[in-house]
Amino acid sequence: MAVGLLVLSGRCAGLRYSLLSRASAPDKTRTAVHARSEGGTAESCLKILRHETAHALANAYRLHLKQVWRRRFGRASRVYPESYLPRPGSRNYVIHLDNWYAQSHPAEDWAETFAVWLDPRSRWRERYHNWPALKKLEYVDALMQEIRGGKPPVRTRRQVDAVSAITLTLREYFEQKQARLRADYPRFHEEQLRQIFPGPRHGKRERASRLVRRLKRELLTTVAAWTSDSRYRIHLTLEDMASRCDELDLVAGNDPQQNRVALVAALVMLYMGSLRSGAARLAV
Repeated sequence: MAVGLLVLSGRCAGLRYSLLSRASAPDKTRTAVHARSEGGTAESCLKILRHETAHALANAYRLHLKQVWRRRFGRASRVYPESYLPRPGSRNYVIHLDNWYAQSHPAEDWAETFAVWLDPRSRWRERYHNWPALKKLEYVDALMQEIRGGKPPVRTRRQVDAVSAITLTLREYFEQKQARLRADYPRFHEEQLRQIFPGPRHGKRERASRLVRRLKRELLTTVAAWTSDSRYRIHLTLEDMASRCDELDLVAGNDPQQNRVALVAALVMLYMGSLRSGAARLAV
């Protein structure tokens, strides 16, 4: 049922192009785009499918019209913002997709909450114990029992956003999205970089830029896990950081573990500080 209902929502076809990229993009484009796209791994793809299933269910069963639904999540009719400013420390929302996406709109709050509930490995009762978000999860649990076995009121075959109507190519979509991300991502100031790499250049010391690029994959994974931010935004910060280190002729310290800790700590502080200050809004 869920797969069929995905078509009703229109969102999977309209917004999550990564699920179609293997079939529709040329080999070189597919490799470059898919590596940074949503759904690029089996785990990420499942997250998106669970999320989009929530939208399909809400539309098919008109869940967003229920008074209790509105009290828990807000009005789904609220205009979608072009960007939003999340509160990373808030316990009113579950954490599922990157960028605290549940905080972007009531409909996304519902979809993210449902996705966590649907994941058999989420252990949501333990994970969100004493969080206000737990009430939303418990509501989803009760609501699914309520509609279980019932026929959805919306049974039309009309496609809201047919795939055939999409004229935007994968390349164009990701170029536009990446352009928005490139326009606003956290950067280190010169003084911050000198604090991370304070050592003088003498002897056989590794260049700071080489260290950053060598640890890039590890830093991407670690910082994304700690901040729940976009891997692509972090990638942009790391590339800018390496270039600036070259310009400043900075070198790394002699202790490899200390270098790793310093880099992770600096990156996490940079991203969290940017969000808390309101300096960076996240594109929807």
